Amino acid sequence: MTLVVGIAALWFVNSKAAPEETKPVPTSGVAVPGAPLAEADVPRCRALVAGLPDVVGELPRRAVVGNTEQTAAYGSPAITLACGGPATTFPPTGTLFPINGVCWYGEQATGANVFRTVDRVTPVVVSIPTSYQGQLIAGFSSSVAAAVPAVAEPPAACKN
Repeated sequence: MTLVVGIAALWFVNSKAAPEETKPVPTSGVAVPGAPLAEADVPRCRALVAGLPDVVGELPRRAVVGNTEQTAAYGSPAITLACGGPATTFPPTGTLFPINGVCWYGEQATGANVFRTVDRVTPVVVSIPTSYQGQLIAGFSSSVAAAVPAVAEPPAACKN
């Protein structure tokens, strides 16, 4: 079962075409919406944002406008990360992706693949434009695992 989930995860994150040309990354900040934070989430989100890598894949980190304690952005078009907000819900048949110690629920939205943590006490959402290829979500998992504690009872599909 783990092998099937792993293969499905790789297919999902690798199913989109990469941009043909490398464009310069704008120096302007990216507006990334963030949900109001519960008091307990503030230090976790600060630690997460502070611990994020400078580069994900080959995409450099960009400045964000507003919500700087809980959001981050990379590349152009921007991959965005937001920490905090309501717990992730997903359908019983939804596919979960355990990647580098964090369990993500992935879904396709208009122009992006959106990944939400399902096993963390503070939710984290990463939106990756469909123009990118590769397992870019993996670049966030270690930072999330280090900064945001896991829930006591993760979904069964997330347990090893």
